[in-house]
Amino acid sequence: MKKFNESAAINMFQGYLGKGRDMVNNPKKVQETLKKAMEKAKDNCGPLDEIWHDLQLMFGIIGDWVKGNYKEIPVGSIVAILGALLYFISPIDLIPDFIPVAGLVDDVFILALVIKQIRSDLRKYEQWKLA
Repeated sequence: MKKFNESAAINMFQGYLGKGRDMVNNPKKVQETLKKAMEKAKDNCGPLDEIWHDLQLMFGIIGDWVKGNYKEIPVGSIVAILGALLYFISPIDLIPDFIPVAGLVDDVFILALVIKQIRSDLRKYEQWKLA
């Protein structure tokens, strides 16, 4: 098996960022994407263990943001989350999802990359939820 290529995954992710940017003003599409991502996460919780908590926060942010309940997040962070979720739900990414376990390696990498980039936004949201 080929070694995982982080640069190739990041390059592919760039296209999903553009799709996320296009989707920001379409609440119905955002909600559909969120639903699909939540379903896929539920079906694959084992391989997602190390990022599970932050992934749930990302789902919460998007859900509350699209409903208008939470707006204390830069649009760039919303775009990054949407791009990551689109990459996650797409069967056409660097490592096809039909390959057991290995098919999620690139998905987890991209999700973790976005989590790292928006960590402070996740923590602010978490505090807001607890308040």
